[in-house]
Order: sequence, then C-alpha cells, then structure tokens
Amino acid sequence: MQGLFFYLFGTVAVISALLTITRRDPVTSAFWLIFCFLNVAALFATLSAHLIAVLQILIYAGAIMVFFLFVTMFLGKEKRSAERPNPVVFGVGVLTVGAIAGGLMRLVRSGSHDFGEVGPEHGTIEAVSRLLLSNYLFAFELTGLLLTVAMVGAVLLARREAKGARATRTPAGAPSGPAGVEEVADA
Repeated sequence: MQGLFFYLFGTVAVISALLTITRRDPVTSAFWLIFCFLNVAALFATLSAHLIAVLQILIYAGAIMVFFLFVTMFLGKEKRSAERPNPVVFGVGVLTVGAIAGGLMRLVRSGSHDFGEVGPEHGTIEAVSRLLLSNYLFAFELTGLLLTVAMVGAVLLARREAKGARATRTPAGAPSGPAGVEEVADA
C-alpha cells in the first residue's frame, strides 16, 4: 500500500510541476508550485521522513511561497503577463529534462539503486539537526544568506520598477527636505 501512495503522490507532483512551468500567469504558476511542494511533502511522509515532510510544508510551501507570491503581486498585473518563451532557452530546457530522464531510466534499469535499510534514528529531529548543524553547517548558513540576498534583491527590483515608487534622487534645484529646513540650515 505504501508503494501505491508513493507512485500516486509522485505522479501528481510531476504533473503539478509540469503545470507550474506551462502556465502563463505567474500567480497561477506559483499556486501549482505550492501544490507540487505539498505532494513532495507527502512523498517524504510515505518514506517515513516525517520531519522533512513537515519542514517541506513549513519552509517551502509556507514561507518561501509567501515571499514569491508577495513579490509577484507587488509587481502589479501589467508586469505579470508572461511572454513567449525564448526558443533557445526552451530547447536547452528540453535537452536538460531529456538528459535527466535518460540518466534516471539508466539508473532504474541497472538495478544499482538499492540503498539498504535505514536505522531507527533515520529522519528524527535529533539525527537531522546533529547532521545539519555539524557536517553541513556552512551550507545551511550559506543557503540562508542566499535566500536573504535574493529576497532583498527582488524587493528592490520590484520597488524600482513599480509605478509611482518614490525616487531616490532629487532633481537639480529641488529642495531635498521638508519646507523650511533649508532656511534653518542657512541661518
């Protein structure tokens, strides 16, 4: 029965991922991505990695997607319409997906994908946190920094391109502060 749920959630995750990249409206695409994240979390749950499943929902389907939707909605409706894809980028994407699918098919056919049994501590909070905060501490901190820089950059780009955003520079000859401030400074 566990195998049936694994294939069910895996199939739905792949279909929702395809719907994510084929939708023209970024908001619709983001909602399909949330649905994909939820199915991936269900896959982790079927593999008895309950901590990773909960983290998948909280971090990816929750926090990161809220940021994506916030920035997408912040850009405004006129900026959200997607253009036709670049044929070169589309071709590279198709070749990449084909290469990954071919590699996975070769791995499945070879039969060398048996990873063995896992111990009773596999997937527990203690085991994951010990591994994350010892062996992978630098990667963990670097990922947090990368996400912070990406979010700040997205907000700055959205703010700069938004209509009616207040300018950061003042024109030549215009007062730079509230009325009366320059008179006090000159006196």
